[in-house]
Parts: sequence; structure tokens; C-alpha cells
Amino acid sequence: MTEVKDSLYEQFCPLTTVAGQHFVEWFSGADIENASYPKRWTESNTNGAGTFAMSSSVDGGFEITTGSGGNNTYQNLTFNDIHQFSSTASGFIVVSKVSSVASTKYYMGLENNSYYTVSFNGNEAYYRTGTRESSTGSSQTATGVASDNAWHVHKLTTDGTTVKHWIDGVQYTTTSNVPTGTQANFQPFIQVYGNASKTASIRYFEAWNS
Repeated sequence: MTEVKDSLYEQFCPLTTVAGQHFVEWFSGADIENASYPKRWTESNTNGAGTFAMSSSVDGGFEITTGSGGNNTYQNLTFNDIHQFSSTASGFIVVSKVSSVASTKYYMGLENNSYYTVSFNGNEAYYRTGTRESSTGSSQTATGVASDNAWHVHKLTTDGTTVKHWIDGVQYTTTSNVPTGTQANFQPFIQVYGNASKTASIRYFEAWNS
């Protein structure tokens, strides 16, 4: 006979296991924020006012578009400086795309002074895994997926030694400059960098402590 559990949590985990921090953002609806709840995301511009808005197309997600400040303009979406994710035991999933490849860069992932990210650079042939350890430096490790303007599902995890990066289910791995815990916890962030009117679209963002 099937055992009856007293809670939904017990269906997946023993009660002796404490659940880690976990959040999901679907980026759907009329706006990224709801006035009825505390603000989660912070929008900011550097060297040119960009735009932040929900797409009017079906499943278009949230669009971040660079402003008119030339090649040095970039726009940031951060988690209101709430750093709740471990730098050595966490993961995230992001579903995203860019409007055009040329002269566009974006970084999506978890960061503080160090980070691990999905890294896109239109001047590079492939999507890359971005890692930075505050005491040793940063790395951009090429995956086998060519830079393009299509939707992709990215999943990244870290254990303080290795960062694993799946793109549409295919795994790539790096051990270069992986954050080792010498820095504070991370927050979700998205940064779009380039000349005017370069857009990154985000349909889904999930992050957790493992």
C-alpha cells in the first residue's frame, strides 16, 4: 500500500533535509513588478538610458534594450542586492535570446564581486561559460554552441570546484577561476552591453542553493 504523506514537501524530500533558497521568475504579465508586493528587481543604466519592458509578443518575455551611449552603454537587472545564493553550492536556469548577434554582449547568472554566468559576445564564435574568482581572475570558456539569436535553455551549477553548463541539454564543463567561497553570496543578475538598440529577452529565470 502506498504511504500517505502529510505534506507536499515530504513527497520529494525527507523532513530531515532542510530546503535551500529557491526562486522562480516567469517574466510574464503586464510588468516585471506587482505593486502589491515588495520590489524584487532593480533596473539601472550606465552611459545611456536603455529600456526595460515586457514584450507584447506571445512568450516574448522581458526585454532589456541598450540606450544611445555608443559601444559603452549597458543595462543591468539585479535582484535588489539580495544576495541569498551560495557562491560554491548553487545553480540557475535561464531561457533567453538576443535580437541580433553583432556588437552585442550579455551576461546572465549569479554574481557578487565574483560570478558564474551564461556569457554571450557577438564577436565570439560560441556561447561561453563565464567564471570569476576574486583572488585569481576571470575566464570565458567556449562551449560548442554557436552564437546566434535563437532561444536557448541554459542551466549552470557550481560546487566550488567545477561549473557545469548545459545548453539545451548538452553539457559543457569548466574548472577555470571557479568561485571558491572567498566572496559573499550571489544575487541573480542580467547585463546587456553594446551599442544602441541591442536587446536581450528573458523568458524564465530560476535559481537555487544546492
